[in-house]
Amino acid sequence: MEKFERCLVVTRHQLLQLQQEDISSICLHHTIVPEVPTEPPKLKQFLGNADAVIGSLPINIIQMLQNNNVVYIAFVMKSLGVYNVKEEIEKVVNQYGQDRVAVLPPSRQGEPYRLTLYQGLKAVRVLVEETPIISHE
Repeated sequence: MEKFERCLVVTRHQLLQLQQEDISSICLHHTIVPEVPTEPPKLKQFLGNADAVIGSLPINIIQMLQNNNVVYIAFVMKSLGVYNVKEEIEKVVNQYGQDRVAVLPPSRQGEPYRLTLYQGLKAVRVLVEETPIISHE
């Protein structure tokens, strides 16, 4: 398993215990940030000497990370559905374990809770493929 010297973990959510353990097992040092800059020069400066970024990021940011020789690692999460009743939420959490189930509160009053199951980490690399559609050469 590859070890990284310095990782940035991009999340606005409280990490699950198992996520923290997994990050610690692959990163010698890590810093948690809620977001990263989206402009290439600012992102490059923000990364500093990080050699990996862990989180859920859009493809354009992943490409910028790759351009800066930074490995992108994604959280593997599986949806467990939406729930309104606290007892149902507790049942699901008990089934899979508190260290693996993230309970995401509703963004607006009256909406359901979303539950996701943490399944691990995976390295993601974006490959750009170009296919000419019209060419005037």
